Parts: sequence; structure tokens; C-alpha cells
Amino acid sequence: MPFSPSANFTEYNSSDFKEAEQKRLFRVFNDLSERKVRVMESNSDTDFVKEIYCFFNIIKISARRAINSKDSGRSSITELLIKNCPNNPC
Repeated sequence: MPFSPSANFTEYNSSDFKEAEQKRLFRVFNDLSERKVRVMESNSDTDFVKEIYCFFNIIKISARRAINSKDSGRSSITELLIKNCPNNPC
């Protein structure tokens, strides 16, 4: 999910990866969790992502972005590591 109005990269291929795809990814994450599979993903630090994954372990991390059209945009941002912990405490 874009974390600001100017951060609008949502395409890893010819298709966009926006809210509908985020919800689909969440359903897969949740399904795997219900099946007691350990899952971890990295995602954008946005209210939407934090809301849909609110029942999972969310850890904020700093991630460096080296690709940007401007040097000033090549800095660290906050991302979320989201993980489940089936059968074990996080």
C-alpha cells in the first residue's frame, strides 16, 4: 500500500497491487495461520495494513529504499513485519 500520496508504486508486474490485492493477501495469510503454518510478511506501514492484521504480531522496522528518481527519496522508511506464532509465543 502506498504510504503517502506521492508514493504510488503498486505494480510489481502488469497488474496493480492495491486494496483488493492486499485483502486477498491477508486472506491467504489468515488461512495459513488457521492451518498452523508459520507465516511472516513485510508490508507498508499504513493504517489500512495495521487494521486488517491487528490480531497478528506487528513489528515496525526501518527499511532503506535505494530506488527513487530523486536522491533525497533514497532514505529509510518504516515498514511492518507481520507474523503469526502458531503453537508458540511470539
